[in-house]
Amino acid sequence: MRLAAGAAALTLIAASACSGQQHVRAGSAQKPATKASPAGGADVSTAPWAAAAADPASGAFFWGLPVAPDFQVFSGMVVSKGVLYGQWAGCSGGSGGLAALDVTTGRVRWRTPPLFVTETIEARYVASVVDGVYVGVGNRDQAINVPNVLVGIAASNGKELWRLTDRSPVSVDGPLLAVSGPNPAAIDVISRLNGRTLSSVMLPEDRSLDGVVVDGDRVFLATTELVRTPVIRITAFDGRTGKQLWTRDGITGGITGASGGTLVTTRSLDGNRRGVVAFDEANGAQRWQRDDLTEVGGRQTMAAATAVFQGMGSATEAGPLEVVDLANGRTRWRSPSSDVVAVKPNGVFLVGTGNDFRTKLYANEGSVIGPVPDLPKPGEQQVIVPPEVGPDGHVYLGRGCPGRG
Repeated sequence: MRLAAGAAALTLIAASACSGQQHVRAGSAQKPATKASPAGGADVSTAPWAAAAADPASGAFFWGLPVAPDFQVFSGMVVSKGVLYGQWAGCSGGSGGLAALDVTTGRVRWRTPPLFVTETIEARYVASVVDGVYVGVGNRDQAINVPNVLVGIAASNGKELWRLTDRSPVSVDGPLLAVSGPNPAAIDVISRLNGRTLSSVMLPEDRSLDGVVVDGDRVFLATTELVRTPVIRITAFDGRTGKQLWTRDGITGGITGASGGTLVTTRSLDGNRRGVVAFDEANGAQRWQRDDLTEVGGRQTMAAATAVFQGMGSATEAGPLEVVDLANGRTRWRSPSSDVVAVKPNGVFLVGTGNDFRTKLYANEGSVIGPVPDLPKPGEQQVIVPPEVGPDGHVYLGRGCPGRG
């Protein structure tokens, strides 16, 4: 699932660098000189770290990968089969690439040569290694502010499998990728395995694009009339063939996302309030509706058929965050937390409230595993990117460039 709202679906603005080197074509993956501190108790004297692993239950760090001139940040993290994948870069607007770290020791299993110009990857680009491929996102050169390079890298060995240039990513976390260009009136659907175009979803001439969502093999286009009325139409397509599956008109909110066979939109209520409506991805039939919840914007709020919504609360105070089963719309558990950082398949990261604004990791059933520790020795050039969590409850922290992630 990934959403690109409004016209941004065709002109996504990057958090990538505006200055740096031309990209270098990848050869064989290599290992950097940087080594992680030992597992079983990271030596804080080796900080600042570009990436680290910690136990939120105890607050202890297992390992930390020290910052190096060309490996200052690590973002777009995802854990799979004992490996932490992500994008490495510096904070000076130069080149970056991908790397794979052992989750137990922090040892670098492989690292690509520079692939593109980048810094901290935006959180909207949810990373994955579906079909054994990590898709890196960056810029062709320093003059481009819009991500326009996608590179498919084999998760097993770091080998470059394919490359697309002058294509802006919309969704990169599933078996099918959605990209814009070269036709500005089309969204191209790309195979994650080989980078080939499978189909093109055309924007009707009499309508404007409001958003794009991809989940599995399905692509959902939200459009409005050219006069930008507040009512949208959602059209579903088979991404592999381009065949239209169904269309639904009269939606008074916006398209939010999709996961596990459920498509989520908002619904305009009285005043400026918006409720939540969910539809069956296969046929467009409405599954459930809740007017006591609203979306939490600007975050990764859905994964594994689970989503976090904001309770409506009162006119002066927001309600609790509610973790909802997307299949039936029922609340699994609630939290008084003030914000959501990310919803991951193995847990939910929420920000505290009151006198405790730490980010905490919650298990999928709602129990608190523990607060996420801060990376030690933060410097001027450090922000924290959305963390990742493994199936064992260990969290993985990455460093980012300030203002660019």
